[in-house]
Amino acid sequence: MRYFRLSAALGTACHLLLFAFAIACGSLTSGLLDLAMAGGGVTGQFARLAAVLALGLPAVYLFRRALGGTLRRERQAFREELYRRVIRRRLDVDTAGELDVRLSNDLDAAAALWQEALPEAAEGLCTMAGSAVLLCRASVPLGLLLLAMSLLQLVPTVVYEKWAKAVYEQSHSAEENYDGRLIEGREGLGTLKAFGREAWFLKKLDAVTDGMVRAGVRAERTGTAETVVYELVDGILRYGSFLLMGVFILCGRLTVADTPVLIVLSGYLFGSLEKLLGAGQKLFEFKAARAHLEPVEPPRVQPGTGPLLSALNIRKSFDGRTVLDGVSVAVAPGERVLVAGPNGSGKSTLLKILLGLLPADGGEVRKANAKIAFASQEEAALTLTGRELMEDLACEGAADMERMWELLAGFSLGPGELRVPLSELSMGQRKKFYLAAAFAAPAELLVLDEPANHLDAPALRYLGRLIGEYGGAVLAVSHLDLAGVRWDKIVALRGDTDENHG
Repeated sequence: MRYFRLSAALGTACHLLLFAFAIACGSLTSGLLDLAMAGGGVTGQFARLAAVLALGLPAVYLFRRALGGTLRRERQAFREELYRRVIRRRLDVDTAGELDVRLSNDLDAAAALWQEALPEAAEGLCTMAGSAVLLCRASVPLGLLLLAMSLLQLVPTVVYEKWAKAVYEQSHSAEENYDGRLIEGREGLGTLKAFGREAWFLKKLDAVTDGMVRAGVRAERTGTAETVVYELVDGILRYGSFLLMGVFILCGRLTVADTPVLIVLSGYLFGSLEKLLGAGQKLFEFKAARAHLEPVEPPRVQPGTGPLLSALNIRKSFDGRTVLDGVSVAVAPGERVLVAGPNGSGKSTLLKILLGLLPADGGEVRKANAKIAFASQEEAALTLTGRELMEDLACEGAADMERMWELLAGFSLGPGELRVPLSELSMGQRKKFYLAAAFAAPAELLVLDEPANHLDAPALRYLGRLIGEYGGAVLAVSHLDLAGVRWDKIVALRGDTDENHG
């Protein structure tokens, strides 16, 4: 993902810098120990070690600090991109819970792969190769033996994949079988008693219980064996390298002064494979999350001339239920078109298809190159105050501030209501605010989704007057009568059929 490329590169560089710094310190420490054991002067070597520490530690600190800032900025940038995809209907999110999963769990999985696992994997490959080469330079047999020891870390993985995983799955299946039998027995208790089959059922349940217990015992033994294998491998890696180095020193193949740098190299060699295995796990988690984060292609809306917005033979179904079947509608410049019908007849669905917010199962949508203002049925309960949102809309050129003040006054919404967060207003007050914002927007077509909802009688009359006086075209959907509006065209939806009235 392009959002994490910089942090992936910086993370890799940071890991390699730490590796080089540790090797340099280990080499200088080995040289210092060698000089001390030989009885030579150690002042120069100590000064070099002190210089490396004095320069390296601040460099590592500053590098890691810069990396931390990059990690936070890129995560926030990707979070904002995901939210933009949600707003543009390019990410499938139907509930607040799904949104939370996308912006937390799935985002964390993507960030963990690019910002942590990939840099660590790159470091693992480089440090494995570098450590093996440097160890072989000191002693080829020792280097090869330590490399073989590092491969022992693959044993637990192989054991889990080939054996332990199957045992755990059998135990889980046995538990599900037991639970299923219990539910069946409870639901069929009356039938069992009527036919005198309680003893038969209990006998069958005993057999299932025994199978579950045996599977649980196997799973417990498998877990113990897994723990033993992990501890054994860890012990071999932890103490085996020291033992090997001691043997090589006793045989005269190494000197004691060589051990500091060799200990550092062996530690990096063993840790490199662990990082590669960890990157594989992170990659698996990322693949599962990527399916949720891929943007959905928006429905194609064909540009055209003539009507500002039109649809021909639109069809749409949800879960096998047909909502729209062969519905057609067109809005010409200056026209007022009403889509009427009871709740559940597909009015809002048709509107979303016309605006490109929802794909149709069939039919064709055409849209001219015209500016559209939209007032949704569900008004966002933002923590912004009305005044703050008005200023933002005016700054973006999305609403005329002076006109919006006039409209708010017409809806009897005063400055007091605009000083509190929109989330604290009533649904009727929020409806008035967003209607005023839509009417104040520079547009050739105004689209209103259930604009009469939550409005009182005076506000309904004012809304009807605004629609009648509006200079552009109006497309509205409503199950209520909007008094005082002369509609040029009415599309009446009945759920399975529609009627057009000129």
